[in-house]
Amino acid sequence: MSQELGKIDKANTEDYKNKRKLFMVPIIFTPFEPNQDAEILITKYWNQVKNQINSLTQSLGIVKHIFHETLSVGGHEGLEQLKNMNSKTYSFVQEQWESGAEIHVTEDLVSLTEMIDLQRIANIPFSSEGVRSKIESWYSEVAEKRFSAIKESIDSKIKSNEIGLLLMSENHNIEFPEDIEVIHVSPPALHDFRRWLDEFIQEQMKMYSQTEENTNKES
Repeated sequence: MSQELGKIDKANTEDYKNKRKLFMVPIIFTPFEPNQDAEILITKYWNQVKNQINSLTQSLGIVKHIFHETLSVGGHEGLEQLKNMNSKTYSFVQEQWESGAEIHVTEDLVSLTEMIDLQRIANIPFSSEGVRSKIESWYSEVAEKRFSAIKESIDSKIKSNEIGLLLMSENHNIEFPEDIEVIHVSPPALHDFRRWLDEFIQEQMKMYSQTEENTNKES
């Protein structure tokens, strides 16, 4: 079952008693080196996430388990992996870890690396429809294995009346166990970032089209 943060109040916190709970936090990123506007929005987003998680823990209890996409190791080693990746989530995860939450292995490394490689291949223009179809089918199969492994990790760690925290890109397809209450953390800055990113991409596409048009005229 899923629930939006804004719909949780003191009146219905009793509904979560003795249940397994999972705070779902989207990881936001840009497909390019973030500029100043993006950095401001990303910083604002994570500050708001921290505030909302603090509000949730005051009502529902502390976070005991942390799951993070790409993590193939747990504990302090997992935290160091995030630090070495220069992840924007590092300081947030570190605060939760220092407060007593355990960082878990989240990914099956084989499925993760296969999916990354297939994503790279999928970006190559295909001459053959048959090859394209096979790559898409292979990608779907690997993605299913990857998301199933993440589900199993979460399911095996969160016990009755415990709270987990999952940091994951929005385009995932994880089917969470039915007995886990999934609470989606969605601060206002998330919508601001999405709107900014859409406008930025549209502007870049417009500039590219104008450049192409000017180049064709000169030719």
